[in-house]
Amino acid sequence: MEKIWEQILAKLEQMDNRMENMESMMGNFESRMKNMESKMDNMESRMKNMESKMDNMESRMGNMESRLDNMEKTMEERFQRLEVASTELLTDVKKIKEQLDMIQKEVEYIDYKTHQHDKDIYNLKKLIAG
Repeated sequence: MEKIWEQILAKLEQMDNRMENMESMMGNFESRMKNMESKMDNMESRMKNMESKMDNMESRMGNMESRLDNMEKTMEERFQRLEVASTELLTDVKKIKEQLDMIQKEVEYIDYKTHQHDKDIYNLKKLIAG
């Protein structure tokens, strides 16, 4: 009978050890689960941070596009003003050229008349000297 009690006690001790082992395993499992939850929270936080950075980058890109559009409009306006100014300048240059051509004709006419006058004076001197 004593042997049976020893076997029963041994079995109970073995069961007690198994229970402690299972409790320890459950504690490890709970610890791992908490660790995993913490990692998941960390990943969630990182994802939100990345989303925020992406939103920020999109906003910056929108601002840059807006600036480029404004620069393009400004450049187009400047180009149009330059076109108008160059057309006006070309018109002024043509008018000046016309005036210079007229002055040149007047100078040529004056040269012709001066030459005629010089000829007349020469002929008169010749006639007077005569």
